[in-house]
Formats: sequence, C-alpha cells, structure tokens
Amino acid sequence: MTQIIGDKELAAKLRSLSDLRFLRPHITSAVTHISGKLDKTSYPPAPYKNKTPGNSWYDRGWGTRWMRADGSLGGRQSSEDLGPSWKGKATSDTRGIIGNDASYAKWVQGPQQ
Repeated sequence: MTQIIGDKELAAKLRSLSDLRFLRPHITSAVTHISGKLDKTSYPPAPYKNKTPGNSWYDRGWGTRWMRADGSLGGRQSSEDLGPSWKGKATSDTRGIIGNDASYAKWVQGPQQ
C-alpha cells in the first residue's frame, strides 16, 4: 500500500498516472457538492427598515419596491440572489472551479469581505 502525505506527493502520484479521465466525474461531484453548500449559506437577518415598508424598501430576493399614490405596489426587480448564484464545474480532468457571478459576491462571501 502506498501512503501519500500532502498535496505535493499527491500531485506527483497523479502525474505518474497516464490517463486521468477517471477523475473528471469526481471533480464534477466535488464542485457540485461544495457550491451546493455555499448556496445554503444563510443571510444575516434583514434590517428592521426592510421589514416595515414606508415609501420604498428593499425586498431581499426581489429588489426595490415602493407604494404608488394609488395604493398599488411598484418596484424594480434587481436582486442578483447571491446564494443560488454559486456554480461549480470541472475545468479539466484534475481541476474544478467554483464561483459566483453576483456583482457584489466578493464583498459578501469573498476575499474582500
């Protein structure tokens, strides 16, 4: 039995294999699993102001809403819906990538948080 300790040894062992196509479904499964976990990341509670509509308010998952003078509801559907925007895919037989295309993701759940 071969014992592999650390990513450098693992990378060397994988390079010694001639055909790595067998890994692609596992890479796909891993990025799907991880992006699914990110999708479930809970949001902090909505601010009190968003729970008590005044002239206008932000409705999480939809966008800005407002009451018109005639009593009807107006709004602009602008939410990018951060949670479900996490996607993953295999980029090669040995690599995968996970990302989020919401414009504000890097400030909420990314390196600039």
